[in-house]
Amino acid sequence: MVELKFSWKKEKIPCHNIYKAKPVHSKAERDARHLKFLKKLDHIIKAEKQNGSLVNLPSSNETLKSIQHENDFFNDEEDKVKRIDPAKSKMILDLITRGYSLTISQHLAHASATTIKRVMCDAGVKLRPVFKYRLKSIEGNKLDFYARNIRQLSSYLGLSSHLLKNNDAIAAKGYKLLKVNKLWYQLPNNVAYSANDAETIYLKKRHS
Repeated sequence: MVELKFSWKKEKIPCHNIYKAKPVHSKAERDARHLKFLKKLDHIIKAEKQNGSLVNLPSSNETLKSIQHENDFFNDEEDKVKRIDPAKSKMILDLITRGYSLTISQHLAHASATTIKRVMCDAGVKLRPVFKYRLKSIEGNKLDFYARNIRQLSSYLGLSSHLLKNNDAIAAKGYKLLKVNKLWYQLPNNVAYSANDAETIYLKKRHS
């Protein structure tokens, strides 16, 4: 089954003017989109007549692939029809996994936020968090620790959130608490950090 959608957005207006809503697109634009819709529909009808049903076509069939591509939401707009270059996709994934933010990745990869999010979605990766706190070691046998939130600090030190306001209590654990604003790639090597939850601790090491 192939789902076809044909619609356009309307301007947002105050509730008292709801009956005066006007389409954002001009009549010519709407006619062009309608014609595009009819062409897609004609393509499906011809394929149905020729094969009895699209269900009869294997997933490798070029006609079916063409229809699926035509009706893919991501390919609906002209700027999304182009396939993402594999080299650019690799660059985007490298930037994201190294901990760069969405904005920085856009600039370095020369790609739109939509492109980056699509590559991330296809690869099943997420943006790394911003680290807000640093436990600086004041004892030689301890590693610095970076955390996103108070809960992670509390779990790591074994102190209540109330005691985290007490510098002496933190010092007794061998640390000094500092507020920071760092992305993953900005963290130095050989430090510990908690990324997604309070229980899992990671060690950042230089790649060989």
